[in-house]
Amino acid sequence: MPDDKLSDFMTAFNNSAQEIARTENVISLFENSVAAYGSETAVSDESGSLSYLELDELANRFAQQLLSRGCSQGDLIGVCMERRSELLIALLGVLKIRAAYLPLDPDFPAERIQYMLSDADISCIVTSPEIDTAIFGDCKAEILPFDTEHMAAVEAASKLAAAGERSDDVVYVIYTSGSTGKPKGVVIENRAFTNFLVAMSASPGLRSEDKLLAVTTLSFDISMLELFLPLIVGAEVVVASKATIADSRKLLRVIDEAKITAMQATPSMWRTIFDRDWSGDSVRLALTGGEPLPDDLRTRLTGAVGEVWNMYGPTETTIWSTCTRVESAGVIDIGRPIANTEIRIRDAQSRDLPPGIAGELLIGGDGLAQGYLNREELTRDRFIDSDRRLYRTGD
Repeated sequence: MPDDKLSDFMTAFNNSAQEIARTENVISLFENSVAAYGSETAVSDESGSLSYLELDELANRFAQQLLSRGCSQGDLIGVCMERRSELLIALLGVLKIRAAYLPLDPDFPAERIQYMLSDADISCIVTSPEIDTAIFGDCKAEILPFDTEHMAAVEAASKLAAAGERSDDVVYVIYTSGSTGKPKGVVIENRAFTNFLVAMSASPGLRSEDKLLAVTTLSFDISMLELFLPLIVGAEVVVASKATIADSRKLLRVIDEAKITAMQATPSMWRTIFDRDWSGDSVRLALTGGEPLPDDLRTRLTGAVGEVWNMYGPTETTIWSTCTRVESAGVIDIGRPIANTEIRIRDAQSRDLPPGIAGELLIGGDGLAQGYLNREELTRDRFIDSDRRLYRTGD
């Protein structure tokens, strides 16, 4: 393919521009929902539910509690909590003081948790009271048990500083699996996370009347879609407990009884659900990613639910970078770039390749991470600057 034709093709393929105000951030988007859907349910779990107004007030109270304990803008705060509505209160509270959070799954091996804590500069660790703090080892950070009774005595400001959050403020640091060595902390900025949420709200899209079931561990970045996307469109997050996720019969009961309309899962989890003879009646939107989607599972999904979307993206480019609606027949691919994202296929000499020729997948645009925490050399190796900044996926 001639260079000019290839350039035209890549420009058309990457035509994903979408205007997103630089003043927008996850908190301002959430507060827009509070204003529009105040009395509607924002989050629920097995013990009850919170409206948007109630969730916002509790998050503000928790933010004030963090400030009173010496936490401040720019801090990195560990969050190690059980799967309940309180998890969202804590995350929103951290973001409301313009701090960032480090998700820590309490079921991870203590050695892994302690490595992440030693590698990151943690201000404090927010944790559920029932979690054994021995898993944190000799970490010197202050441990702050999440205590709703104490929060009730804290005076809550109606708004906090996050409304002025900058696009380069860090939102979270999440550690990769470490399959090629020790886990690496990926630093995600507000610009990237906001772009992701706004893009997902448009396509695949989520409606204010939806109920999305959150089933993913907080330490896997796709959980951020489950927890935050519903909150920016006025929908409901239904937080599945650890026990529910571990038992497919309980999971199906929650899907049916809560009338879940949207769910995201890996193909492995979707297969487990279908192996229980699930009908998929209430679900209108099924998202799948993290693994290749097998053809037989595609057939079962598309025959059971309203829409199926296949997603692709590494942690370093903020969760999902491409998506496509899956049809009942035809090639299963990873789709096109989400808003303000570009895809390049290049050879070993960093030359763009035409369609049909295999090469390395590189991703650019607003979803790029800041880089790896405390790993400048690795950041330079994986996030390259040619005519634009791109992440080398290795795929």
